[in-house]
Amino acid sequence: MERQDEFQHINSIELSFEKNIYFLNGKHNFSASSNAILKNAIIFGVLFSSCEDDEFRYPRFLLCDNIEDAGMEEVRSKTFQRVVSDKAVGAKRPFQIIYTTSMIEENLNQPEYTIGEYYTKTNKTLKLSPEMQKAAIESSEINEADELL
Repeated sequence: MERQDEFQHINSIELSFEKNIYFLNGKHNFSASSNAILKNAIIFGVLFSSCEDDEFRYPRFLLCDNIEDAGMEEVRSKTFQRVVSDKAVGAKRPFQIIYTTSMIEENLNQPEYTIGEYYTKTNKTLKLSPEMQKAAIESSEINEADELL
C-alpha cells in the first residue's frame, strides 16, 4: 500500500539488536502506523528466516499483540495479515504465531487459524455475573465520588 513513500523504494534496512533500533533507507522516524508495520515486518522477517535455515538460532514462535494500537487503518492491517499468511504457507520448518487483532482479515477468520470467541462491545472478554457487574459499577461510583472530594 502506498502509505509511506520510503516503503515504495527500499534501498537498505539496517538493524541494531544491541541498541534496539532499525533504519529504513537511513531513517527511523515514520508515522506511528508505519513504524508498527516496519517493526513487525522486521520481526516476521527474522521468524521466517529462521524457518528457512536449521542453523538459525531463533525460536520459531512469535506473539504479536495489538499491532493496530498505532492507529492502523483496517485495510492496512488486513493487508499485513495477508502478507504474513502468504509467507507462512511457504515456511519450510514448523513455527507458531499468535497474532491478536480486532480487525481480522476475512479469509483468516477460519477455525484452522483462530481460537476462541470473537469479542465485540456486546460480547466482552471479561464475563461478569450480574451481581459482580452491579458491584463494579457501585465501586466505580464510590471512587468517582471520592475523587470529587
